Amino acid sequence: VRVHDGVATVICAAVETGQGFSTLARQIVQETLGVEEVHVAAVDTDQPPAGPATHGRHTWVSGGAVERAAKMVRTQLLQPLAHKFGMSTELLQIADGKITSYDGVLSTTVTEAMDGKELWATAQCRPHPTEPLDEAGQGDAFVGLAFCAVRAVVDVDIELGSIRVVEMAVAQDVGRVLNPAQLAIRIEAGITQGIGAALTENLRTAKGLIRHPDLTGYALPTALDAPDIRIVKLVEERDVVAPFGAKPASAVPVVTAPAAVASAVRSATGRPVNRLPIRPQAAVATTPKG
Repeated sequence: VRVHDGVATVICAAVETGQGFSTLARQIVQETLGVEEVHVAAVDTDQPPAGPATHGRHTWVSGGAVERAAKMVRTQLLQPLAHKFGMSTELLQIADGKITSYDGVLSTTVTEAMDGKELWATAQCRPHPTEPLDEAGQGDAFVGLAFCAVRAVVDVDIELGSIRVVEMAVAQDVGRVLNPAQLAIRIEAGITQGIGAALTENLRTAKGLIRHPDLTGYALPTALDAPDIRIVKLVEERDVVAPFGAKPASAVPVVTAPAAVASAVRSATGRPVNRLPIRPQAAVATTPKG
């Protein structure tokens, strides 16, 4: 993260593939440094790799690196002021482009404090190491945990076995809402992808090789297949090690949505649903329910 003449630049190898990382990186720098104009530089092969996006990974790892670098720049910015007024940088805050002290003695703008200086810092963010669970099922096996509850409403033709998802209602632990609009879209996308896993997608492999000759027969859900998706509640149980306490949002409903659809089909037909995707023959009711 580099700041010069009131403009901040983020240099990171995280590739923006539609997951919203560029927007998030700008927000992190704006929140930390009080700088309004923030640019995310184009990715260059000279930079060390940032790894795959994989739903919300960049929010945590790359966002964490941006946050750490921005905090280091923040310390560089505040240290001369703190030294001048005989206080620690922790007693100073930045908000709306202004720097103020806890007692109101100091009040200046970020631009004035910069005074033409160029400040920059480089940081990395790596999740803490994990280890396999022991024989009792205990251990530090996950970097973080997030929870999601999904209720599915489905229409099932119990004679033909055709299934249509009518509504999905979601309550999810998101850690902290950083961008409300972006968060809602990512949850909706995760739910839609989960519906595809439940009803249409069937990736066939043999010894690690994909058996599909092409993608024409691989049915991905489209906007026409997406039901009404209602986000009933967002729980903000912050993760203590994630940037701003946020948790990956789109991966969690991908896992829970197929289970919710299968449960709804099972309830509607009385048939055991023990594999995905759910085939029509599996949805034909043995004892039709009135």
